[in-house]
Amino acid sequence: TGFSGEQQTLPFSLPLPTTVGNQTVLHSFVCSPTVPVNLLGRDLLIKLGATILCGPMGLTVTLPEGTILPCTGEASDGMYLAQKLPDISDCAEIYWALLDTETKDTPGLMTLYQQWKPWLTQVHPYVTPPDPPHLTLFYDRHDSVWYKEAFQNQLEGQQWCVQTTDIYAAPEGVAAAVNLTQEQLAWYMMGDEA
Repeated sequence: TGFSGEQQTLPFSLPLPTTVGNQTVLHSFVCSPTVPVNLLGRDLLIKLGATILCGPMGLTVTLPEGTILPCTGEASDGMYLAQKLPDISDCAEIYWALLDTETKDTPGLMTLYQQWKPWLTQVHPYVTPPDPPHLTLFYDRHDSVWYKEAFQNQLEGQQWCVQTTDIYAAPEGVAAAVNLTQEQLAWYMMGDEA
């Protein structure tokens, strides 16, 4: 069932070798002139593990092996939906602690995620997050100068060693429970919604 609400059965092509970046996969494409063009590559991008970031110059598609494909809207005709940008007061400054880089001797959260990744991708097609492994400390909607100055002077650029326990998976993403030291807990300003 598509956005029209009418159920229809569409044929697929035979699996075809498809190369994007440095990856080649066998992929079956939907064969229909009525499929919206923006849906044609969705399943392929998920299969490739692509990350899609939206920026002021257009989309950037990044593949796990490092290929970066800029997709700009320059010199193209079309219709665009636009909305009024939110006031700056509707935005938030997000502070996080970078997690220590893992080694074979000191495995951590990413090692645990890689062990569970085959099962997790069966539950939901997760892609590699664009951000480095981190712990969100504060989602500041009120431009708290006191926190900003303390963070810049004492934490910015440092990595944290954080003890993780359980891993949680939901359609929104994958997260882990953490046990913070008293010193780390002093920086943690997230509420129960975290």
